[in-house]
Amino acid sequence: MAMFASDGWSFTVPFDHGLLAIEDAETQSGHDDWDPTSQPTHLDGDSLYVNVCNSVDGPVTVTVVGQEHADVAGKNDMPILFSGKLLLPNRVLSVAESDNRAKLTLRTETAEAITVYGNDPDDPDQVMIVLPNCTLS
Repeated sequence: MAMFASDGWSFTVPFDHGLLAIEDAETQSGHDDWDPTSQPTHLDGDSLYVNVCNSVDGPVTVTVVGQEHADVAGKNDMPILFSGKLLLPNRVLSVAESDNRAKLTLRTETAEAITVYGNDPDDPDQVMIVLPNCTLS
């Protein structure tokens, strides 16, 4: 279950496949050229895949915040895993565990700047997604 706090949304669940999908809610991206063993993140137009800790090693906490809450939420303690633009033609961003046991759906801009932080560069168990142009409510 996702929880909303005054500074953003978050969920904590085991990720059986170690894959966090951040993407347009109606993406058709397949990430066919992605090699997860050598690329911890992969952008395919309207879809960003992020390697995270596998469920064998414990749950992963994913937090989504707007820029105004990023410093308070602790991004300064984590390295950047990805920073760039994610195309959102449907103006709906989905943030989900690959089996959709936990999923956030947020309305946003058509082309969204996004920065993803993690407490480990390869298999984080804490991920923060900063959306500077998104109002979370």
